[in-house]
Amino acid sequence: MHVFEHVPQRHGAELPAATRTRSFVEVRRGYDGAQDATSEAARCFSCGVCNSCDRCVEHCPEGILRRDADGYHFDYDYCKGCGVCATECPRSVVFMAEL
Repeated sequence: MHVFEHVPQRHGAELPAATRTRSFVEVRRGYDGAQDATSEAARCFSCGVCNSCDRCVEHCPEGILRRDADGYHFDYDYCKGCGVCATECPRSVVFMAEL
């Protein structure tokens, strides 16, 4: 959990309890705007979006994974396919696949 920034959960608007019991109107009204919805979606731990935590680089036993200004680069000529980088990725961005 130290990889992720703590952000409190936002709740969307709901109808008051008195109104709920007397109608069939939708109870949950959703978020007030796109910004609220976007910030709530950003709290996701496993959405497949890299948060640049560098865990894959730190745990690569062979040092074949590098990070520069353009992002992360694998040197596939030297990779042994151990899968440690995929195991350590908290958002499942790095994964093992057959080519």
